[in-house]
Amino acid sequence: MRQTDLAMEFGRVNQDKFILDRKGAQSVIEKLDRLRKELVKIKDKGGVTVVYERGSLVTAYNCNRRRYENRKSVFQSY
Repeated sequence: MRQTDLAMEFGRVNQDKFILDRKGAQSVIEKLDRLRKELVKIKDKGGVTVVYERGSLVTAYNCNRRRYENRKSVFQSY
């Protein structure tokens, strides 16, 4: 991603300009750090599954690698 793209994505709009100053860049970095921390947690536990229906969260649970591998092997046998 180019710096111009980042300014347009994360900067504030002032008339016909996109401005991503030092403070704005630091804010984005902090948000990305928090996002990365959560993604590492998800990766470490093997993933997460979210069931969502008609605009409502039904349930969420950790992925079970063994369960997924068993399903995969059943489909591969056909």
